[in-house]
Amino acid sequence: NEHIILKNEMLNEIKHFHPAEYEIGKMALKQIKEAYDISLPIDEAGFIAYHIINLSEGGGVKQDDKRMKLVKKVLEIIENYFNIRMNQDSIYYERFITHLKYFGARVFSQDTNKMGNNDDFLYRMMKIQYPEITKCVELVQEYLNYNYQINISSEEKGYLIIHINNVLQKAR
Repeated sequence: NEHIILKNEMLNEIKHFHPAEYEIGKMALKQIKEAYDISLPIDEAGFIAYHIINLSEGGGVKQDDKRMKLVKKVLEIIENYFNIRMNQDSIYYERFITHLKYFGARVFSQDTNKMGNNDDFLYRMMKIQYPEITKCVELVQEYLNYNYQINISSEEKGYLIIHINNVLQKAR
């Protein structure tokens, strides 16, 4: 009623990480419109979804929140480094988000073995073939090291280079 709009900074991440809960949030917006003749912004669907996630996952929300923030930050690093805006409706973007979700799960996993061994063959090959993407991945590594004191393996960096290259090729 006061026209106060709260921007949901995690809307895209919620939409991609939790599509079922997001759809429930959208249905809730329709029901609110029908019942009260109030049109709420789509950001509210994300907030509703987040409450559903919070109730259903119990203590896992903090970990999920960290992963979503990491995905968002990695996307921001890539877009800023290459001065592009990725098409969020693209199937290639969706696939990339899926890769980043699993990357985030491995990064924040207590089991350091899930980060892969430190076989650096793939990384060395990708570093030669894609030097600019490698620099971008090193920025991701710096972010992780500075904010979480986490170092990712060379193998993980190699895979990240491959996935970033794929999404960049499709974005151009």
